[in-house]
Formats: sequence, C-alpha cells, structure tokens
Amino acid sequence: MTPHTLRGLASGLFVAAVVVISFQYFFQDDNESDANAETVRSAAPTSSIDDYTDETLYNALLERDYDFPVSETERIVDEQNEETVLYVVIHEGMTSDDVAQVLVDSGFIATTNEFIEPLYERERQTQIQTGLHNVTNEYSIDEIIETFTTP
Repeated sequence: MTPHTLRGLASGLFVAAVVVISFQYFFQDDNESDANAETVRSAAPTSSIDDYTDETLYNALLERDYDFPVSETERIVDEQNEETVLYVVIHEGMTSDDVAQVLVDSGFIATTNEFIEPLYERERQTQIQTGLHNVTNEYSIDEIIETFTTP
C-alpha cells in the first residue's frame, strides 16, 4: 500500500465515523435518549452521604416529600414515661452559644453557662456536630455534650 492510499483509507474511516455519530446524535429517538440517560445515571457511582452538606441533604429530602420529625427544634413530652425529648437541628455555622440558647429556650437548662462552661472545660466547643440530635430530660450535661459533639 502506498502512503497516499493509506491516507485516503484513514480519511474515509474518519468521515464515516463522523457521519455515523452525527446521525445517531441528531436522529436518535427521544425515548431512547431518555433511556440512555437513565442508564448512565444508574451506572454512575452514587455519592456518599458525607459528600452532602446539611443544607443540600435537607433540600434533597424536602424535594422527595420526606416527613421530618421536626422543622428546627421541637420538644415532645412522653407522658407515659414522664420523659421530655428535645429534637434539635444544628445547622452549619451555629456556635456553642447558639446551641446553649436553644437548650435554655426549650427549658432543658436554666442558663447558657450550664452548657458552655463544661463544654469549654472539656475543650469540645469546636466539635459540635451539625444535623438532627435528640436529648431527653434524663440526660446529664455530660451526656448532652456527648450527644452534640459525637459524629
């Protein structure tokens, strides 16, 4: 084969490939395209829950009509067990003072210092975890700190 013939053959294969790909792209049936897109989506690796921020995860669950037990902070009294459960959503950016204020507002502690001082003594003030937490009126301050600072 001469170089001229070989070059002509390669050019012909290239043009044929471009024609086939463009034909497939422009004249593909819409249903087939949707099916292919769904196949690609399902074949793609799924993200870990750790890849989401609290806000994106919260919004994704809202889009799917997930029924959250609470919206922000909710106090639920179980009269049978004489127990009060406090559900708290800690958002990114909330400080330990904000969390202490939630506990005061809900009646779990009398002053913010009841939470802040032991938190600082244990040097855990920067370890408060975002997300939904629940504590009961049976919890000690140590248990509340542990609940809010353990991932």
